[in-house]
Amino acid sequence: MNTLKQQFLEVSDALELGNPAIIEKDYWVVALLAELAKVCPEHHQMVFSGGTALAKSNVKILRMSEDVDIKLIPNPAFDELSRAKKKAARKACVNEIEQAITQSERFTVEARSVRDEYRYVEFELKYPQQFSQAPCLRPIIKLELIETIPLLDVESRSIQSLVAELYRQPHEVSAFDCVSVYTTLIEKVISMLRRTMSVKRNTERSDDVALVRHIYDVHCITTLSMQELDSIDGLFKAVLAEDIARFGNQHAEFVANPKQELQLGLKELEENAIFRQRFQEFVTPMVFNTEPHDFDTCFASFKRIAASLIEKI
Repeated sequence: MNTLKQQFLEVSDALELGNPAIIEKDYWVVALLAELAKVCPEHHQMVFSGGTALAKSNVKILRMSEDVDIKLIPNPAFDELSRAKKKAARKACVNEIEQAITQSERFTVEARSVRDEYRYVEFELKYPQQFSQAPCLRPIIKLELIETIPLLDVESRSIQSLVAELYRQPHEVSAFDCVSVYTTLIEKVISMLRRTMSVKRNTERSDDVALVRHIYDVHCITTLSMQELDSIDGLFKAVLAEDIARFGNQHAEFVANPKQELQLGLKELEENAIFRQRFQEFVTPMVFNTEPHDFDTCFASFKRIAASLIEKI
């Protein structure tokens, strides 16, 4: 463990992050994925998604990402099951995942939240920590399991920590199915806008202050060749329809007029100074990108792509 501690310090210095706790958490996030890669649920395909999957893709977002989002894609046999058996199959899948995590003896389940007949499960996992917590980090690893419909192409990727990358060590995870980059782009745009308005309309709802990372991530994706954007209309509409079905019962305005609600979300992000402040607190300290990545630069990219997608509704 002392060797690891030294490596965390050296990688933090090399990337000029200023806090080895960021490198430490990245290491344990990848260690968690290595445990998850051993699980083979009977009725679901596990697909790595979200910002952390993006950080480990060919899109070099050059930031530490601390959450693990896993989509659970049902197989055809699952569709033939009764409602009760579907719930039992989801529960068995979740329990298998939890068992793999706890048997590793590296992580402790601090909390587990189950909703919608095991379609959504969130774990808060304690991981080994040798450094004081960085203010921009959560004190736990958040693992989200979400059952969803099959979307665009799934890509198999090898995954490595920042420590393994800088020390030129083997990838800790040889292969894990990951959501495509363009699916991630669309999910981040819709999620950022929808959740911004959801909280604005009901201040009692949970407000994730770190959500502004979506703005930075979308900017990084758009710096790649975006020629394929013209061909993702169908994907955008599929993700939007799924979000309306999933969250409609708690966000009536989103169901009634999704185009207007997303436009209002974009306006709120642009005009409310709190998002610029959150960007400084929860994005800037985690980024090791030498290219310009201030709020104005990133939001200009986000606004351009969001506006073009909204026009497709």
